[in-house]
Amino acid sequence: MAITVVCDGGCGAQTDKLDNFEQFGAIKKVWYCSNCAEKMKKLYRTRDSLHSDHAGLLTDALLFEIDNFKKELPNATLPDAPE
Repeated sequence: MAITVVCDGGCGAQTDKLDNFEQFGAIKKVWYCSNCAEKMKKLYRTRDSLHSDHAGLLTDALLFEIDNFKKELPNATLPDAPE
């Protein structure tokens, strides 16, 4: 029985072997042709970069606020905060 796999990237590319496509996703799995896979990899790189940048800004801002709090209440014990 023959199968036809269509690229989940929406370009319409087809193959008869799923191994010809690249899999993405941890829970909901999708398969992209090589052209769409390159675009997905670019999206992942951008997502990861944005996450790192914003997580770093959040951490810096939070540590700044914790430092200010500790200056106002030097003997305070903070719940769930890096000391």
